[in-house]
Amino acid sequence: MISTYLESIGTAIVVLLTPSVIQNVKFLINHGYTQLVKFPTRNDNILDLLLTDDDRLIHGVEGCPPIGNSDHTCIHFSIDLSLHNNLNVSGPSTNAPRYKWHLGDYSSMNDFLFNTDWNSLLCFNPSAQSSWIAFVQKIHSAIDMFVPAYRVPRSSNVVRHSKPACPKKVKKCSSKKRSLWRQLQVFPHDSLLRSKYQECVFN
Repeated sequence: MISTYLESIGTAIVVLLTPSVIQNVKFLINHGYTQLVKFPTRNDNILDLLLTDDDRLIHGVEGCPPIGNSDHTCIHFSIDLSLHNNLNVSGPSTNAPRYKWHLGDYSSMNDFLFNTDWNSLLCFNPSAQSSWIAFVQKIHSAIDMFVPAYRVPRSSNVVRHSKPACPKKVKKCSSKKRSLWRQLQVFPHDSLLRSKYQECVFN
């Protein structure tokens, strides 16, 4: 199975993919991508790549026990969304305006954007991030001017659902599996350890 994950955050792109997807490694190197998986993911081979053009976004890259009876190490990592939050791009929320897109005056919007002095906008916002913020603000301004909107009041009766509790038996089994897997990373040829791990997986 080919697994591809693409998340665009501001001007940074994080890509998780298998080697079969990559057709030109030189392209990745020349464009400043960094490989963050530096440990074997199957036997002694690194089969999975976690590539990013901004390594500040990714934290805590580590291997995790395989799923089920697989011999393929899972990869766990965290993405820092603070850069995304700093872009001031409003996401969906109960206080955000809801637009009536079917009633938009797109002809006037086109004229507005066509007559925008984009060169000046880029000139006064030389960095990639400031240019992106200015561009997004201009688009939002056009939307606010030419697309009717309404707001949905925040309800105080919103029911927030918490994550279901994991049964103790499942937690105990998962912890045991994780412990045996870590020991196997240190002693990969220990047949007794591997037998215990297989027994834990199948049970």
